[in-house]
Amino acid sequence: AYSKVINDCSVLGPESFGIYWVSGESCTINANAQVGSLEAPVMLISAAGVTRLNGGAEIFGTVFISDTEIDSAELQSLGTNTVYGSVIVDAELGSYQGTFQAVWNDATARKAPGQGGLGSVLGGWTDFHRDWQ
Repeated sequence: AYSKVINDCSVLGPESFGIYWVSGESCTINANAQVGSLEAPVMLISAAGVTRLNGGAEIFGTVFISDTEIDSAELQSLGTNTVYGSVIVDAELGSYQGTFQAVWNDATARKAPGQGGLGSVLGGWTDFHRDWQ
C-alpha cells in the first residue's frame, strides 16, 4: 500500500515520508514538531474532526484537510506554524492565533506523494467520497 492510515498524528516526525491518511476525532501536530523534511516530504490527508498545529510546528510537503469523514472538520493553528509546500483546506478554517505560513516549495510539493503513490491522468477527475473508504 502506498499510504498509511493513522489516527494519532503524534507518530509523525522528521523521518515520516509519503502519504498519510488521518481518521478520528483529532490530528494534533505538537509544538516544535517537524513532520517530513525537504528531502523526504509527506502528503498529509487529514479527515479528522480537528487538525491542530501547535506553536513552532513545521510540516514539509502537502497538507490536505478534508471533511469527508466529519462534516464539521476544521483546521486550527495556535502559535507560529509553517508548512513548506502546499495547504489545501476543504473544511472549515477554525481558530488562528499567531502566524500561520504556507511557504511554496515546488520540489517539496512534487516529492510529497512518494514514488508511485499518486500520479496524474490527462482529463481525469477524482473527489474523495465517504463511500470509497
